[in-house]
Amino acid sequence: MGYIAHSCPLEDGEEVFVEAGKTCRCGWLAVWGEAEEGAVDQIKELMDRLEFTTLAEACRIASERSGRPVASSTVSQACREGRIPALAVGRTWLVRPQAIMGRLGLYGKRGRPPISLFERARARVNGSEDLLEYGDVILYDWAEGDEHWEWVLSADEGEILEWARRVDAESV
Repeated sequence: MGYIAHSCPLEDGEEVFVEAGKTCRCGWLAVWGEAEEGAVDQIKELMDRLEFTTLAEACRIASERSGRPVASSTVSQACREGRIPALAVGRTWLVRPQAIMGRLGLYGKRGRPPISLFERARARVNGSEDLLEYGDVILYDWAEGDEHWEWVLSADEGEILEWARRVDAESV
């Protein structure tokens, strides 16, 4: 097929030759012709087959899954430096959201996304028929924020019910 010249950032910008259709160590995919034109089919195939997506979309997904903002500029720099595995096809970076989350430490223990206090509180409420009856009151977005969720997780069920009944009666 032949080789295509590429200025590799891992080689301090030195020109290296990459076999057409193969990937450089830095993640750049060698394509013939105008990079944007020749890469469209390869991009689609990689996105479908290997669960890669564009850098911006991968950042959005990682941010959504982790509940923390993920800056595309930070991820882009990490991709260029080889800290996050990615493929550069023409001017498009392809990344897996899982790679971003793993490299930036956005997973909790054992590779699972961290569970928020609210999610834990909701699970406690959903696990009790008595609490579930007042779920709208208990799971309301109270000004106390995390302090409220910690109380829902640690308080006695009877105490929570007493409070929820009182709040519910006052709101009528």
